Amino acid sequence: MTPETQSTHTDIAERPPLAGLSQTDISWDTITQTRKIVPTMDWVPNADKSEISRAFAVYLKRVNSARSSSEQSLAIKYLFALPTAILRKSGRKEPSRRNRRSLSNAIRERCRKALNWELPGLLAEAREAFRDCKHKRTLPSPNDQAKSQQRRAIARAQKGEYRRALAALMSAPIADTADTEVQNELARLHPAPSQPVSSITHIDSLPPAPAYPCLT
Repeated sequence: MTPETQSTHTDIAERPPLAGLSQTDISWDTITQTRKIVPTMDWVPNADKSEISRAFAVYLKRVNSARSSSEQSLAIKYLFALPTAILRKSGRKEPSRRNRRSLSNAIRERCRKALNWELPGLLAEAREAFRDCKHKRTLPSPNDQAKSQQRRAIARAQKGEYRRALAALMSAPIADTADTEVQNELARLHPAPSQPVSSITHIDSLPPAPAYPCLT
């Protein structure tokens, strides 16, 4: 990291917490709806991982250094929305994984905006990129899943990883969320909250933030 870059991030980290922002800048409903329609990446360039980690570290520090319950609530909203804002997949006419340099530049630009607390704008960009897209995961057939398990088991066994080969054969198939029994089990395991998330305005306590060298 160059001295100029380090100085910039130090200034960001020491900036007054969430200065100029208000609860109306971002809502839980907006965050939830964005997360429903915007998929996140399953792979990121190695060169951008430090930049992504720095953004998360700054947001975590904001949560733990909040001066009031309302400020803390706002910081938690921003932290919860951060993965969708900076790690979303590319929409139409945006850089894809095939073009790693352009994708890397896009990720770094999102991190820069996130560090300037421009998250509402990033979420708006994400919704616009996927406004007309429908992301429906096609569930593989039981036969296809069995063949996939066999391929993984053979590959593991050829490497001498017999325990992992056995685990691949013994792994349960992907559950079909359209199945009523699966939906009932999910509802049992993940019951609805006793009150709407949007009505939570105060967090009693949070664990202390770990020390991040990049912020000291």
